[in-house]
Amino acid sequence: MVVGLNRLSRSASLKRLSLSLLNISLPCNQSYICVLHYNSFIKILISVVERLCLELSESLESKITKLVIKQALEDWLSLNPSDVVIVGAGPSGLTAAKYIAEKGLKVVVFDRRLSFGGGIGGGSMLFHKLVIEEEAQDILRDFDIRYSKGEDTLYVVDAAEFMAKLAAGAIEAGAKILLGITVDDVIYRENPLRITGVAIQWSAVIMSQLHVDPLLISSKAVVDATGHDAEILSIVSRKIPEFNLIVSGEKSVFVELSEKEVVQRTGRVVPGLYVTGMAVAQPYNLPRMGPIFGGMLLSGRKVAEAIIEDIAFSEKAATVAKENGNKSDPAKQNLNITLEVL
Repeated sequence: MVVGLNRLSRSASLKRLSLSLLNISLPCNQSYICVLHYNSFIKILISVVERLCLELSESLESKITKLVIKQALEDWLSLNPSDVVIVGAGPSGLTAAKYIAEKGLKVVVFDRRLSFGGGIGGGSMLFHKLVIEEEAQDILRDFDIRYSKGEDTLYVVDAAEFMAKLAAGAIEAGAKILLGITVDDVIYRENPLRITGVAIQWSAVIMSQLHVDPLLISSKAVVDATGHDAEILSIVSRKIPEFNLIVSGEKSVFVELSEKEVVQRTGRVVPGLYVTGMAVAQPYNLPRMGPIFGGMLLSGRKVAEAIIEDIAFSEKAATVAKENGNKSDPAKQNLNITLEVL
């Protein structure tokens, strides 16, 4: 019975209470009657202790809330600062996230919607198939995305699988994807002029038109992967005129030209800010391409390569400066050296 009570008691104090109550001697003259009274007493005692335990123990609802908040906050604390912030969980953003994270860099992807994939989910006018060029075939294999042969050098993928495996590939590589978060501004520094992070807000707060100050995430690189709207480039163009960044908008459809030019123009736009995917069309006035996604994958991989190279160079420059005993601001010197070379 003591073992049973120990199992029912969920706190040290209740355990001590149960054991002390068991040691109470009951006055009786006949052992048989005494045993009956004792057994009845134990049953009542077990019922009382069990009820006390249920009332005093933490509820499952409380445990759920604590677990969610605790582990979410641990993630948030580990993500600030990050090496790379990617804004937009579309095809180019997710592709970049995988290749960057595979190099051991800390990558976080923010998307203002509650889903990833960007324009993939809609397929081609809601038909669930998309086209990929042969040049991006190796990227499909990297993400284990199945495809079928189409005509000439074109391949066809299933939209849902394409979207899901791009996200899974980025996550498995170590990138963190956070949904329902809008990047509504950037962090910048002067001398030299550069982008050093982003300001974030819950999308629900923005949709509710509430005035709530954002939180800030520092990073070595920010990637605009927001697609046709080029949201981050537009913010920088409007709010930091010193960059002389002009977002002139995209042209109408010209598939062959767009697929080629988007990949070629992918990369660093201003110090600390990179562009990939359809957002590339905005500052360079390039045409759009429709439901063909090879350029998006190739653009994502290219921006990843550019960022990996730039960060590695900056870190090497910082090491050299430290070894030479340079007393100036290491971060500032890094950027100056990097800008002179790139």
